[in-house]
Formats: sequence, C-alpha cells, structure tokens
Amino acid sequence: MAAKHRDYRPRQMGPREQLFLGLGLVLVGFSFVASLIFAITNSGRGVSVRALEMPEWLMTRGPLDPVTVRDMAPILELLLRHEQINRLVTDLPGGVRTVTTSEDPALAWAIRAHVRQMQSRLAEGRPLRNADPVYREIFRHGDRITIDVVDVPGGVVVTELSDDPRVRDLIRKRAHLGESEFVRHGMKRAGRPTR
Repeated sequence: MAAKHRDYRPRQMGPREQLFLGLGLVLVGFSFVASLIFAITNSGRGVSVRALEMPEWLMTRGPLDPVTVRDMAPILELLLRHEQINRLVTDLPGGVRTVTTSEDPALAWAIRAHVRQMQSRLAEGRPLRNADPVYREIFRHGDRITIDVVDVPGGVVVTELSDDPRVRDLIRKRAHLGESEFVRHGMKRAGRPTR
C-alpha cells in the first residue's frame, strides 16, 4: 500500500511563525557555512566533501539538497523546543495512532509541516536518518505503510498502519523509541540511533 495523502492547503504563516522558520533556516545556514569555512581553512586542498554533508544530529548520510535543508528547519525547531510539545502514542492492531500537539502556534505549525514533509519523503522514497537502522528500514518499506494525517487544534493526529507484521513493529518502535524520545529529550537524543 502506498502512503495516502489528504488534500492539504497551507495557511498563511503569522509573523511569529515566519520568525521561527527564518531563525531555523538561519541556524541551518550558519551551521553549513561554518562547516564549509572550517573545511576550507583546514583541508589544505580546498573544500572537503565532509563539509557538504548533513549535520551529525540528523543521522543522514549524503549531501545536503535544497529540499532537505527546507525539511531541517521544522525538525530543528521541534528538537530545540521539545519541552513545549505533548505526544501520546496508542498502539493499534496494525500500527500506531499518535497525537502530537503544542499550545504554541509556531510549534503547532512546525509539527504539521514536519509530519507532511516526512509523509512526502516516505512516499517518494527520500529517507532521512538513514544511519539509524529503524528509520532506514521504515523508508525501505514505505510502500507498505498507510498514513492518515488529521489536523487538530495545536497539531496533528497521525495513524500509521501496515499489513506486514515486521513493518508494523518498525512503526511502533519508531513511534515509541524514536519520535517520543525526541519529544522527551530533544537534541540530546537526536544524534543516537533508535534501539
């Protein structure tokens, strides 16, 4: 089964949301430029390939592309402000239902943006966290996952299901030991693989 998409019409961002998105992009850009400058000044042979790779906390191998840079902004905001996010995971016979919300409108926007970006990446087979075995396998079997996303006040309800028992277990493991731990521990957890 392919990932199902509901019609989604982005709303206008308010000034606060624009500010946080801008700050997130500035942080990502600063990190990239700083690593590039470090590579130029320390390699002796010009720019090293390592300078153009993902930040370690994203646990993704490969070069940065414009879509990934865009997708990193809400991820970074969610990790940095994780204490303001509420998350509930309920196991279902074929997977999980998660409710992720925040009372802060900017974080609610970041939650919705991140969920839809990851839903698209899964449907397109464009993985993130491919250095994390659980996430690598989730993206490998994305065609066996059905995703339903519903906006609720402050965030989203996501239902992820699979008929494949192995994929169902991966969905649950990622929900409980991946994303829920990101919400609890933020950046401190982001650089470690899901176990």
